[in-house]
Amino acid sequence: MWAQTEEARQLFEQLRAQQCRVTSFRKQAEAPKPERRSLGASFINLFISSPMGLGIRTGMEPRDSRFQSQFRMKLLEDYEVVKNGKIWCPIMQDWFPPSTMTAAHLFSYKHGQASMDAIFGQIRPAELFSSRNGLMICSAVEEYFDAGVITIVPDLPERPTMAMLSYWLGQETRDFKIRVIDSSWSCLDMKIIQESSPTKWRDLDNRRLYFRGRYHPAARYLYFHYCLQVLRRAWRVGPGQRAAFELYDELGKPLWGTPGRYMARNMLRAFVEELGHEYEPLMQGGTLLDRGDSRLLLETAAAQIGLGKEEESESEEEEEDDIL
Repeated sequence: MWAQTEEARQLFEQLRAQQCRVTSFRKQAEAPKPERRSLGASFINLFISSPMGLGIRTGMEPRDSRFQSQFRMKLLEDYEVVKNGKIWCPIMQDWFPPSTMTAAHLFSYKHGQASMDAIFGQIRPAELFSSRNGLMICSAVEEYFDAGVITIVPDLPERPTMAMLSYWLGQETRDFKIRVIDSSWSCLDMKIIQESSPTKWRDLDNRRLYFRGRYHPAARYLYFHYCLQVLRRAWRVGPGQRAAFELYDELGKPLWGTPGRYMARNMLRAFVEELGHEYEPLMQGGTLLDRGDSRLLLETAAAQIGLGKEEESESEEEEEDDIL
């Protein structure tokens, strides 16, 4: 059935992203004009610079590949992942040649620092190109890291007590694991790296991320990535279909099993309203107070989905002559 093919699923999510962005743009256009620049400016920049919007280059994000090279170098240094000319992948738990490893952003740099500050609150020094906002991962995994197939969630015991949750939240370095959220994906039983590893995509489910050092990505950016994958998964189904996954594990525990104050509450509320009431557990990651434009998180996620893999890859070309 064509509606269940990968081609169709990609088309469905692109259409949903475009519909969402057009709706938001109309609401912004109809809203009273602010007297001065506000958080709404983050939305306007997202719309006019996105290929799903007007596709105009605004200069809101760095285009120089040196920024990506510096980001990669920072990841290599902070995560302590270089040994004997190879780089460690915390997902595959193995060493790979530098040419097969990617410096992956969790919150895409294309959204700009203003959007990051609006969604997560202002953090200084700025973290758009911080190693707290990224991972070094095997390129074969990175290809589907932002495809609504897998996501990263806290690694907690089964049926954790409140004391266990408090302990996890209080740790300076927290443990995370991979969950497969698309049980209908046709590639689940295919090997991730055809020539060298027997590991299949299905084998990643519940696998802990193994970091060589004590440095881990910030939970707030992992939570953004988690929400984005949930949205992708929901948008990849055709008309009249339902996403073949739940926000809960086999024991009825939410996949992201810990509360946190990661993103603005009103933005998460608009995000959940787009998805439906069954996605209410996502609200556990909201702040206590509202902040800024309520649709900015949803609009940012739609912009990233609308970006498309080809343009995202093009935007992250790296100068590797002088770095691993």
